[in-house]
Amino acid sequence: MFSRSLERQEGVLRCAERLHEAVIGETVPHRDLKQVIGRALATTQYYSIVLAARSKLNRESGIVFVANKGTGYKRLDSAQGVAVSGSIGLKKIRTTSKRYGSQLEHAVHHANDLTADERRTASQTVATLGLVNYLARKPTVAKAVIDDEISEKPDGLAQLRKMFGL
Repeated sequence: MFSRSLERQEGVLRCAERLHEAVIGETVPHRDLKQVIGRALATTQYYSIVLAARSKLNRESGIVFVANKGTGYKRLDSAQGVAVSGSIGLKKIRTTSKRYGSQLEHAVHHANDLTADERRTASQTVATLGLVNYLARKPTVAKAVIDDEISEKPDGLAQLRKMFGL
């Protein structure tokens, strides 16, 4: 039992070393990683080992890799890594909250044996998932138009001052 766990840890370390050798922009092919990991582990635990190695590198060095389907893992530079990490995380949050919110709505809609408390709890959960989905969307901030001709700030209390004679 322990030998299998030790073998997996060694595979993670060898995979992390190979990924760490990659230069920015380089794609490390799947066959290279499988060769480094070893055939016995590569057939049963390849993706979990690569995921552990990627997490280890990110935790220790801040290195980010993205999966290229069918080819391997591409190393990103710092700016790309930050952008991709944030956008992928938000996309997964949106997708997951949308999926489970919809699933819960359908389950409640078709359930005929729920108590009032169970319906209330389910409705609160649907609302929470909707809020999470809303908060995880891409920020759409309207850019403020700065008018150089306006030198004074508008007085929002002018009408009240006029009314009271101040």
